[in-house]
Amino acid sequence: MRNLDELKLRQIADGGDHKPPSSELVTEFESAFDIVLPTDYIALLMYSNGGYPELDSVIPIGMNESGRLSINRFYRLDENRCDTEGLWRVMKVWKPILGHGLLPVASDGGGNQFVLDLRANACGVYFCIHDEKFLLQHVSDSFGKLIDSLHINPDFI
Repeated sequence: MRNLDELKLRQIADGGDHKPPSSELVTEFESAFDIVLPTDYIALLMYSNGGYPELDSVIPIGMNESGRLSINRFYRLDENRCDTEGLWRVMKVWKPILGHGLLPVASDGGGNQFVLDLRANACGVYFCIHDEKFLLQHVSDSFGKLIDSLHINPDFI
């Protein structure tokens, strides 16, 4: 996985404390939702605990430039169970829709989710399109590969 400094992640100025989650909090979250977070995803949480990436654009597997997607923000993991940018609340909202083992880790600007498939024998990243009956579009084979494929959207240069 690329150096996370390259993403140029920034935090929203909400006055919150966005320090990395403790290992106990990670374990508590995993236990609460019966999942195991991949090490490459935990690395992002430990690096910035969410945030808004400057390198935000990705072309899903099998797509061309016209299928480009953009990550608006990565969710954070902290003690706040009600934070709209936090994994606790996001999972409570999306688990009934997505089912067990699918974890939203980021969103685009329109409320669609970038989802890690954490079910047995899987670990890809998918894009959940809410206005297409929650269709899951394959984006990357792993979270690390997603990070490696992010680039600046040429439409915004």
